[in-house]
Amino acid sequence: MTAGPQSQRRTNPARRHPAPSPRRLADLPVWVLRSPDGEPLNCVLVSGPGGLIVINSGLSLRHGKALKRALAALSDRPVRAIVYPHHHARYCRGTAALVDPGAVAASEVVVLAPKGWSGQPDPAEVVPPNLLVHRECILQLAGVTVHVLPVGGNGHTGAGIYLPEHRVAMLPDDPDMWRYRPGPRAGTPLADLAELLLPLPFRYVLGSRLPPLDAPHGRILLANYRYAARGGVPRRARSPKPGS
Repeated sequence: MTAGPQSQRRTNPARRHPAPSPRRLADLPVWVLRSPDGEPLNCVLVSGPGGLIVINSGLSLRHGKALKRALAALSDRPVRAIVYPHHHARYCRGTAALVDPGAVAASEVVVLAPKGWSGQPDPAEVVPPNLLVHRECILQLAGVTVHVLPVGGNGHTGAGIYLPEHRVAMLPDDPDMWRYRPGPRAGTPLADLAELLLPLPFRYVLGSRLPPLDAPHGRILLANYRYAARGGVPRRARSPKPGS
């Protein structure tokens, strides 16, 4: 039996990746782009005076091409920085569709990753970072102030991101970030990141998998990460102070 056009579209591996659906955070120049076909990854776009920052570049080159089309519909500014918040390469396989790898090699485009970035499981398929962050720091990327908070160790690292001008925090929420660390400072990398983020006056919490959360729900989530990893029972966080 000959497959009809609809069947061919469903089975054709070269078909276009569905365009990510953008969600803007209030009136901020920040968008969350999640694939409409249910793939568990958020890519985040931040528009700055010097260009665009992309956090997570996609699960494949095809995903990256779809992301590029979505970015073009939102802004005519060039991508000036890409952030890999995870130590592995599973969420950054679309970089070559967004920027010229030669521009990355020449440091014309910043590709940032946390200490311990390995490029696994397929290093040959990924544009490697040209900036590895080993400790907490504040950078200017595309004219945007970016507070980078690397956590973890022993091959399981990640980087939290905080945008103080927009009061937006982003988590590298990934199964590896739950890896338990025994000893005097028992916990997980995600719990360590919660400790660093909770004092900050964020308005929104984003994640590689999480839906966007407002400040009250984000504080509850981070407090529960911290208490659970320290061996406690998750509980409701205190209500945030007015204006936080």
